[in-house]
Amino acid sequence: MTSCPQPKVKVLPTIQTRLDGRSEPYIVRHRFDGRLVSSPFPTMGQARSFHARLTLATEDERHWNRVTGLPASWDTSSEVDVAEWSRRYLARWYVGARREDRTVAAVTWSLALLIERSAPSGAPSLTESDRSELMDWLVSATHELSPALAKWVVKWSPKLHDLDGPTLSNIDWALRQRVDGSGPLGQAAASRNVKNARRCLDKAVITGLMVTNDWPVPDKGDVAVEARHDEDEDEIPVLSKSQAALLFQALITKTRASLRIFVMTLLTFKCGLRPGEVTELTLESFTLPATGWGTVSITKATTFAGTRYTKAGRRAGKPKTKRSKRIVPVAPLVVAEVRDFAATMGITSGPLFYTSGSKPVTSSNWCRSLEKARVRAGLSEDVVPYSGRHFYASHASKGHVDLVRLSQLMGNSTAVLNRWYLHLVTDNVDRTTELLEAALG
Repeated sequence: MTSCPQPKVKVLPTIQTRLDGRSEPYIVRHRFDGRLVSSPFPTMGQARSFHARLTLATEDERHWNRVTGLPASWDTSSEVDVAEWSRRYLARWYVGARREDRTVAAVTWSLALLIERSAPSGAPSLTESDRSELMDWLVSATHELSPALAKWVVKWSPKLHDLDGPTLSNIDWALRQRVDGSGPLGQAAASRNVKNARRCLDKAVITGLMVTNDWPVPDKGDVAVEARHDEDEDEIPVLSKSQAALLFQALITKTRASLRIFVMTLLTFKCGLRPGEVTELTLESFTLPATGWGTVSITKATTFAGTRYTKAGRRAGKPKTKRSKRIVPVAPLVVAEVRDFAATMGITSGPLFYTSGSKPVTSSNWCRSLEKARVRAGLSEDVVPYSGRHFYASHASKGHVDLVRLSQLMGNSTAVLNRWYLHLVTDNVDRTTELLEAALG
């Protein structure tokens, strides 16, 4: 269950009077989590009555509307329905969203299902074309629904305040079923639908449109699936540059394997590469000049398909998205380390980071090496292969690397960066290599 934390509300003892020709000169003021909220009235009597009610509410009310700063029980206009809120949610938390973006498409599909599955019993089922039109409407502020679908939304999409615990339990079950009614979805797809829908409603709580989100607590299987799919999200701690330096020092021991892990990790931290992209790099992927910046070309990645599809459960394939095929600048320090690594290992062509058995380094071995280095470095934060990508994104954004250019370098859409790195400060001048060098150290 997700609910708003109890806010701090303090009513100012005096009623402010502004006799300067205003139609509502008597103002009751209170602080809501430090924010000053003013409520004007035409007469002193109305102001005193409101002041008394508000003072009493600070003692009795548990739920408050975080938009108005007033008790949620006083709301009379909470008439936003699920469909309209889903559209607002995408516009606010997925800035610049386009349906063809892979992440946006997945979220939009889940929200289209949320709109359909939250409708009360008796509502006509939507067709495949209806769902497609609904997805276009969700991501576009200018797209208008067909008259028939607009009528369906107005009639059947429930209000947010009607989503109580039993209703949300039914929606949770429905989101786990196939749209053709042939049975339940696979665990990963079902968990993705539920996670996206639940987060959408969590934001409705934060904005004050819902008092609480009583979504059923996920079972252990769902938690495990969400943890795997959330590896690229902001729950991964971002190391400082000094902590990263300590980690790198601790990574190198006397073995050739530790040197391999060191260079692989360096590429995630200093180039923002996905771990699966690093494992498939070849010497030919790089341009490694004797001085200055080099480049690395991303054309392949290790994918983890599971033993149901491949004997090893992993294979070399295309990168994660179309945007993932890209050329990334490589800092002089990293150029030197890659050159030295190739020379030490005697690699003149082909895969750089395959083991002696001609296989990519497994994620479990990489994780174990990072954990041992973390302990040796005395770091309290967890470190995983994806930590480097978060380090790169966070520090590059703080270093004022242009948002669009950063999304290109990371192989993501700007919507994904907006979603997870909202602290980004953009710079219209393309000084990317200078800024990366200054930001990443």
